[in-house]
Amino acid sequence: MVVEHDEDTIRRAQHVIDLGPGAGKLGGRVIAEGHADDLMKNPDSLTGRFLREPLKHPLQPRRPVAGRTHFVEIEKASLHNLKKVDLALPLERLVAITGGIGLRKIDPRRDVMFSSLKEKSFVGCEAVKGASRSSASWKSIRRDRQDAPFLPGDLRRFWDNIRKLFADTTEARMRGWTASRFSFNTRGGRCEECEGQGIKKIEMSFLPT
Repeated sequence: MVVEHDEDTIRRAQHVIDLGPGAGKLGGRVIAEGHADDLMKNPDSLTGRFLREPLKHPLQPRRPVAGRTHFVEIEKASLHNLKKVDLALPLERLVAITGGIGLRKIDPRRDVMFSSLKEKSFVGCEAVKGASRSSASWKSIRRDRQDAPFLPGDLRRFWDNIRKLFADTTEARMRGWTASRFSFNTRGGRCEECEGQGIKKIEMSFLPT
């Protein structure tokens, strides 16, 4: 039994108990229970309503990957353990490259596509097509280190606004802290023990690292 808000977990659960109708003092009753489909059929279930009708972005509708979508195409990537792989990566979309540990998932992005665009010649592949449309996007990428923390929000620069909000607080101004004090990547803001990586590797005498 788990208390969970994750949509995928709720949809896959064998039995869901939906409490409500509100939060805190406004709750205390079992509104619906059963499978996620049962919650969606219950008009009193707030959880069921959001499962049935997910929230939509107020300004930008979801952008599908369709025939008119522009792509960066990588042909016959053969670098490291890539074996003549063809990739078509849609532009203006959030793309995730997934797979098991040790599969060098970063290779297509960093060592093939990014290197080819940076060197203006094909690196580790036979061709990269559609790169001219993505030139503006590459200028916004300030670093490409495999070991650096990276979030999609970095590209949209909204972390800059959040750091400025922290820096504008009274206590931050009293202490002389700037926006960089609230960055987990820069000296003074990050944890210096792990240098912002979130993990430390310690060499052991007779044991693995």
